[in-house]
Amino acid sequence: MKEHTVDFTSPEQLAELLETIGLRLHAKNRIAGGESGYLWHLAEVLRAAGRLAARLDFEHDEMYALFGNGYEAGTVPAEDQQDHFLGLLREAAKPV
Repeated sequence: MKEHTVDFTSPEQLAELLETIGLRLHAKNRIAGGESGYLWHLAEVLRAAGRLAARLDFEHDEMYALFGNGYEAGTVPAEDQQDHFLGLLREAAKPV
């Protein structure tokens, strides 16, 4: 495997990176993955994660309010946060 250094400095750049990785995985799946349904879903999860990352706003962030931070609890209870996050990811994965 060829190692690449990946860097980003903003949520938008992270979103772009995840979108690119997802699209490349789609291409690899078409070329050499046998059109795997599993790889298709994995690529779409990466792309959805990028769309979700783009929603992060460090100054006025709804995500901090929902999930809290190292100092304050969020509005979503800790035991429900993973399910809530996955729900947001599912929404981000829906076709526009």
